[in-house]
Amino acid sequence: PPSRLVLWLIRWCAFRLLLGAGMSKVGRNSSACWRQLTCTSTHYFTQPVPNPLSWRMHHLPDWFHQVEVAMTFVEQLVLPFLMLVPLRICRVSAALLEIGFQLAIVGTGNYAWINFIGALPCVAMLDDGVLSWIYPRKVPQEVAEVTIRASLCGLGGNQRPG
Repeated sequence: PPSRLVLWLIRWCAFRLLLGAGMSKVGRNSSACWRQLTCTSTHYFTQPVPNPLSWRMHHLPDWFHQVEVAMTFVEQLVLPFLMLVPLRICRVSAALLEIGFQLAIVGTGNYAWINFIGALPCVAMLDDGVLSWIYPRKVPQEVAEVTIRASLCGLGGNQRPG
């Protein structure tokens, strides 16, 4: 397993990334739409590559968009602190909520890699207990076997992957 220092550095990276995104929304130079809870009412049709779900999200009622903005503030200004709490339930809950939030953004638009970068350090906060709940035990074993066979093949071994 990775060292505790590496895991804490990854948590710190996630904390800084998310808190920085949240602070940019409440800072002195931020758009007034964040303070008015209206940013997502224009977000869906102004993003780089909207998709059909973006169109549907755009047409939801104003109260829904206000709740979305409020949830964004919680996601970016509260969840990062839970990531640093040394209790497993806090860390795992924050990680799962953040991964879900980032995947929801991916599902409603296209920001290419940025949301995957936001979710990736959160995966490191999930321990084997959570990951075994998500993936059956045989999946990591099969991945390990395929990796070993591919390595042997790449090193000139006689075995073929597959």
